[in-house]
Amino acid sequence: MRRIAVAAIVVVGLVPAAAEACETSSCGRWLGLEPARGEFPRDAAIVFSGANHAEVCVAELREHAEVTVRRGGEAVAGSFDVPVSLYSELVWLPAALLDPGGYTLTVTIDNAALDAALGVTPNPSCGPDVYSETIPFLVGSGMSPPAPMVVPPPTFATMRRPLNGSWQSLACCPGVVPIDGIGADCEPGIGPSGDAGDCIYFYDHDYLTISTEPFPSADGHDALWLYQLVVDGALVDRSMRGMSARRSARACAHVEAIHLGTGEAVGSQVVCPPDDLVLGARAHEPLFPLNCSEPLACGTADGWAPDHCQVYTVGEPPFSPGPTRPDTELATHCEAPAPVTMPVYPEPEDAGCGCSLTSRPGPGIVVGMVVVVLRRRRRLSPGACCRR
Repeated sequence: MRRIAVAAIVVVGLVPAAAEACETSSCGRWLGLEPARGEFPRDAAIVFSGANHAEVCVAELREHAEVTVRRGGEAVAGSFDVPVSLYSELVWLPAALLDPGGYTLTVTIDNAALDAALGVTPNPSCGPDVYSETIPFLVGSGMSPPAPMVVPPPTFATMRRPLNGSWQSLACCPGVVPIDGIGADCEPGIGPSGDAGDCIYFYDHDYLTISTEPFPSADGHDALWLYQLVVDGALVDRSMRGMSARRSARACAHVEAIHLGTGEAVGSQVVCPPDDLVLGARAHEPLFPLNCSEPLACGTADGWAPDHCQVYTVGEPPFSPGPTRPDTELATHCEAPAPVTMPVYPEPEDAGCGCSLTSRPGPGIVVGMVVVVLRRRRRLSPGACCRR
């Protein structure tokens, strides 16, 4: 998942889920790689960014790709990687410090073979069956700028959305039948397929958003670090940019930054939401007036039943709040990465990591932190965490 806007989302209508209204493109082939910065430090991994590709694990890519780096006419020792959750990057990791000067990366990736290996329907209009290109890049005379002592910690806010995950979450004007579909915000739910005001929800939910920012690019850190967001001890997102996660209840979090060249890892402090940040279900606040005076609540556990309707009096919901939206999780079919720094998370009254409704530390809490410096090219080691 990427950035989540912290604002009220206007969902005027939905389209059927099968229509894939939020898919701007079904393409997922390798194409158009370019160096992610004008000049790389000598100790950096070389990051190339291009068109979005389907998730591919490094072992899968190495079966169908060749990558060679040369300086002049001589090959330079190294390997390449596709870190989990980076969907447009290829990372080349030199085996030793690079000398200053100009280099070329020659890459050949068999997109058609990858489509077959991943079970993806081939789409030649998305890019060539075989992508091949030679890309120049520069290495400067200096090393990477030193990282700050800690990563900027996550920040918290709330995001209000209608509770629209079940047929018993709304009432509609007579003759209007809601659908199970996708809204303009690319989120699934039950809602109207027509005009705003055709239906009204019973409840809203104030979700917790946890957002992060990378090291300032003005300090020379851009395209050098991979960031990981850890929530209640679990890794939920990775990016070379900012991230955002959603939770339906309170949670604590920290961020870690991993230098892709040296393996150095730096973590933020653990932070928890402030006490005055209130989450949970609340009365729905419609953004549009209803188009009728007597909406009908016809929802059942299984669907919309026009022969089992009851007139809905606004402000008097006939049902309890329905299910909340899923919490953000890291989804991958590759080997799942793990946290590499593990501060001490506050322990709630019941056993487990992180925060709960009964454990509400204030903002800015500073706790112990382990900063791990990994050997060059060493596999990331999972941190220890208390168990639920």
